[in-house]
Amino acid sequence: MIKPAWAVTMVKDEEDVVGYTLRHLIEQEIDGIIIADNMSSDKTREIIEEVKTSSPITIIIKDDHEPAYFQSAKMASLAHEAGARGAYWIVPFDADELIHSDRWSTIKEALDKSKYDIVGMNWWQHLVTDKDDLTESNPYKRMLWRNPKPSSLVKVIYKYHPDISIAHGNHGVLNLNEQTLIGANIGLQSEHYQYRSFEHMVDKTIKVGKAYLAGGSRIPDHIGNLRRIYYETYEREGIEGLRKIWNKRFFVSNPRQLGLVYNKSFYSGN
Repeated sequence: MIKPAWAVTMVKDEEDVVGYTLRHLIEQEIDGIIIADNMSSDKTREIIEEVKTSSPITIIIKDDHEPAYFQSAKMASLAHEAGARGAYWIVPFDADELIHSDRWSTIKEALDKSKYDIVGMNWWQHLVTDKDDLTESNPYKRMLWRNPKPSSLVKVIYKYHPDISIAHGNHGVLNLNEQTLIGANIGLQSEHYQYRSFEHMVDKTIKVGKAYLAGGSRIPDHIGNLRRIYYETYEREGIEGLRKIWNKRFFVSNPRQLGLVYNKSFYSGN
């Protein structure tokens, strides 16, 4: 039985990484990709179109004109469209994440071997360090140092069902009772490259902060808590406030001394 795996995502101003992410997913034997572009103002849309033109798989680009950060609802809508197009597996992803297997050759092979309806993935955080090769434009090949332990949160992939929706952050799926389900680990991992420079952190903090504000009370306070704190810090203390957060959480001068782990690149795209 053919079990098509479709990946879904929403993006905004990810020109430095989105092309690499899409090419990686293609090499990982994903069968189709649906992307909601949330009014990107950089070259994100152009890069997606370039990848689509040469892609051997179906890539669908949708316009997202809603400024608020309703991630769960938007991702669920994309998943339902993928399901209508025949998706057996739904692979939610962010533009700054690289999914790979430490047990199988591709994501598709891992899913074909799975006996579970929901798959959980360890979520590894990569940091910027003084050891990074700044001549390398691909973040997946440049940022090779990650935290020694995965995040307490996980990422999920699941078998499509119309009664299942995606939890905020792709950290689980929700059933009809709004219960969050995580799933079993089958050897898939998600590498996260959240902030690729201090300037990128500042830009992202402002844009995401405004997107949460646009949602008002329709987005519960506990969702995006850290990103809200970063934006509030920016409003209160300006750039210097964000610099303190950057130096404390996202930049390491001497990674080995502070216990970070060096890994080869997990990138498999062209």
